[in-house]
Order: sequence, then structure tokens, then C-alpha cells
Amino acid sequence: MGIVQPNPTYSPSSIASPFQDASGISQSLSTPRFPSSSSNATLGVLEVRRRLEARAKDELENVGKSTDTGREFLDISTVKQILLRRQRGESATEIEARLNLKPGVVARLGPESVVAPAS
Repeated sequence: MGIVQPNPTYSPSSIASPFQDASGISQSLSTPRFPSSSSNATLGVLEVRRRLEARAKDELENVGKSTDTGREFLDISTVKQILLRRQRGESATEIEARLNLKPGVVARLGPESVVAPAS
């Protein structure tokens, strides 16, 4: 088994005809046209996901080292701890220091009146 070779047929009733693209080059309608990779939303999402995974991996590898600047990527247990501490009245700065988080992580969870732990 190999690659299938198309067998084009002529049909006198066909209304398909070659068209010209923006550069004036004539192309067949059967030629696939793909969006450029820079404007392809799916490829953009996959690229962002790849970069986030790389950052999370780097963060995990640096935990406990002298180059550790705090965590930014959280598991659900840590999110729950943050919300419970915040509910008890601890400041964002205290929570970030105790849980070794980067500054601003607690604020990104949203205001206390909107986000709260489910009990």
C-alpha cells in the first residue's frame, strides 16, 4: 500500500475553473489553501501551551534551589490553602511568603468576595 494517486477525470458539465490568487498566479480549486502559521489560532494556542509547560517545568526544577524565586503555577491543594488563609484574614504578602509564591499570585485569584473555598 502506498500513497493514492488521484485519477482526474474530465467532465463537460463541470463549472470548476482555475482561479487567481492575490499574486495573480492561476491555481486549481483542488489545491489546498492553509492559513499562515502566524494567523492560525490552533497553532497559536499550542505554542502558548508549549511555552507555559516549559515555564512550569523550569519552576519545578528550581524548587528549593538558590535561584528559586517562588512558585507561580499552583496545584488545587495550594489554591485551597490560599483561599482558606485569605478567609482567615491573612494578607496576600503573608500568604505568598508562607507558601513560597511569587508576588502577585494571590491577587490573580481574584477578589475575596468573588472567589472563596467550597466547604
